[in-house]
Amino acid sequence: MLANDLTLNPGSYGGVSANKIFNLAGYPTPTSSIRRVQATALTTPETVLISHQNVQRGGLTVDRHLVRHDVTLNDPLKGAVKASAWVTIEVPRGTTVFTNAVIKDMFGRLPSALLASGVMDAFLAGES
Repeated sequence: MLANDLTLNPGSYGGVSANKIFNLAGYPTPTSSIRRVQATALTTPETVLISHQNVQRGGLTVDRHLVRHDVTLNDPLKGAVKASAWVTIEVPRGTTVFTNAVIKDMFGRLPSALLASGVMDAFLAGES
């Protein structure tokens, strides 16, 4: 089980190097949890949702693991607006070929690709 509070710092991934503590706020479902930054909970909510599901895909049962980070900011023209970043990992259940090492390797290639020089800016500009 994860710790009740998560301290996250995006500094090594191109973000501002500053710790934020996401406090456990509850369990929306038996297989999910939500954490939020208490200091900004009422004005500009920032949350992390962690969720697990079993879904059917192509005749296989797949374990889906999701982490979603939501940030709400107040835009002077549009009011409160929210942006989200998601990570979803899906693994076919009952196989032995997708070990934790394989999944970690697969996942590690994603930030590696996005953090290559200029790639994130190009990605956010709609390039593929």
